[in-house]
Amino acid sequence: MIYMVSGPIASGKGEVTNVIRNVYGSSNVSVFVLSDLLRAEAKRRNLDVTRENLKIIGDEWRKQMGAGVLGKKIIPLVSKLSQQNRIVVIDSVRLCAEADVMRNVFTSILFLFVEADEQIRAQRVLLRARSDDKTIIDIPQVLRQEWRDFELLGLRQMADVIIDGSLPLAKMQQKIEDALFAK
Repeated sequence: MIYMVSGPIASGKGEVTNVIRNVYGSSNVSVFVLSDLLRAEAKRRNLDVTRENLKIIGDEWRKQMGAGVLGKKIIPLVSKLSQQNRIVVIDSVRLCAEADVMRNVFTSILFLFVEADEQIRAQRVLLRARSDDKTIIDIPQVLRQEWRDFELLGLRQMADVIIDGSLPLAKMQQKIEDALFAK
């Protein structure tokens, strides 16, 4: 089974992955975060891992290889693992073309979209302190901008399940489990 996860920054996508690991056992689950491809490329180029640099690299790749490039790049790894009957989570899908590429290749896929209140997301960004989060100067502006920079509305419409990441943790986890077992 393959799970695609999308949603805005700090909406609770990581919690979806945690629940999937808990349900299936961590040793049976492989997780790919699409933005990690961009982070690795930034490091390879000796660039600081900032949202701006990740966006520049992503834009370059999309211009060279098409809008679904991150989905295309991850397909060989996901194919190999799914053939081994592993559970695969593809996290941080940001464009409809990425989702389309994967849906066209894999038949056993559940697409979950996680959304949460902007204030909750802003608090989470401050608490998690990822290296690329530390470069954000105006968190509310970035949280609003990503809806324009990425195709989050389109992805939300494409999703099989929408999870409310603003719920208390136990309720959110239950909603995720319900979605996993409904498929």
